[in-house]
Amino acid sequence: MLSKRLLTIANLVPKDSNVVDIGCDHGHLLIYLKDIGFNGKLLGVDNKVGPINSFKENLKKKRYEKIIKYSLSCGLEDVDSTYNTVVIAGMGFDNIKKIISEDINKLDFIDTFIVDSHTKEEETRKFFVSLGYLIEQEVILKEDGIFYEIVKFKKGHKKYSKNDFMFGPELLKERNQIFNEKWSFILNEYIGIIAKMPEKDKKYRDLESKICEIKKIII
Repeated sequence: MLSKRLLTIANLVPKDSNVVDIGCDHGHLLIYLKDIGFNGKLLGVDNKVGPINSFKENLKKKRYEKIIKYSLSCGLEDVDSTYNTVVIAGMGFDNIKKIISEDINKLDFIDTFIVDSHTKEEETRKFFVSLGYLIEQEVILKEDGIFYEIVKFKKGHKKYSKNDFMFGPELLKERNQIFNEKWSFILNEYIGIIAKMPEKDKKYRDLESKICEIKKIII
């Protein structure tokens, strides 16, 4: 059984695409896609021997060795132009940015990114939009006490506001219970930080501004 997070990612994968999972770990996402009848090419990439070996064993158990490919490599370096959808999940923004930047020319053939960034979600959105992608879908969820924002970026251009980048344009449209819960938690966190901070601190006004924006959104 997939985790709620991985199942959400799987549901965002375009049915008619060829998919690469960067940082595939044990390969559960790709194996699930094949199990439910996905017909596109599937490639799992990881830069650690342990996860790749576990992935290979899982493929053998399912008799998918000749169907799903794997690569012990870094980021996009082993990804060719037959793949048009890339999943990057379970890592922070700085690592994601590094992976993309090191093989920036490969964006020519990648139409879709499905990204689960565990840090700096606002910067993640800005980065992909700056590369010529628009935000097609967003899902917010909570699993094991952790909030996740999963964003599907599609090639295209669209203008976004400051709040769009901060909260997510699609998440703002819905503003569901989990969205409000996450931002209420962050609001209380910011209020606690600013209460202990001198007004002369450079970060004071930035936090004060963010507190005001969050209050407008959730209250």
